[in-house]
Amino acid sequence: FLTNTFSPPKNRTWSFINFFNLSHNYWAYLSASNLDEALQKQQIQDLTIDERIGFTKHFSDRKIRLGGSLNMMYKHSSSQWNAFTGTDTYDYGGRIDLTVEFPWDIKFATQCNYIKHAGYNYNKMNNNEVVWNAQLTKSFSEHFTIGLDATDILNQRSNYMQFTNTDGHVESQCNTISRYIMLNAVWRFNTEKKR
Repeated sequence: FLTNTFSPPKNRTWSFINFFNLSHNYWAYLSASNLDEALQKQQIQDLTIDERIGFTKHFSDRKIRLGGSLNMMYKHSSSQWNAFTGTDTYDYGGRIDLTVEFPWDIKFATQCNYIKHAGYNYNKMNNNEVVWNAQLTKSFSEHFTIGLDATDILNQRSNYMQFTNTDGHVESQCNTISRYIMLNAVWRFNTEKKR
């Protein structure tokens, strides 16, 4: 994989990032349809290309941070095995992040992700989803913070997954509670003195 981060020399309030990952997996094994047949060599190949381009911009003496990114993942699976169904899947979309620091040590952060899935054998997985999260925190001291987290506010996270191995290509849906609100309290045990 390759990750590049760049900030213009004369304007450090901007930063750009590019992430690229290319992976190829190859599996070879012996199999037979029944006990009377000779073992035959089978092959499964899996190619994944993942690209992400993003930016971050700071405003108001770094009290406000705006970020965004575009991403695309392509996955190709193939085999000479007759029982194997090849796939060409695409997952692409964008993300917006906003963080605002208010007086009295209050911070608000929100993220919104748009994802489009295409090319899956399981037709229900070929959908669009918008996942919106938000967090509100209040710091009372250097050590103690309380926060309120809202996850998947629009209740659109699909929780699908896919993987390829010697057993073939698997597409599945996980039953999880994706939308919830959580109140949390954090105490940081930091014994290091500030310099």
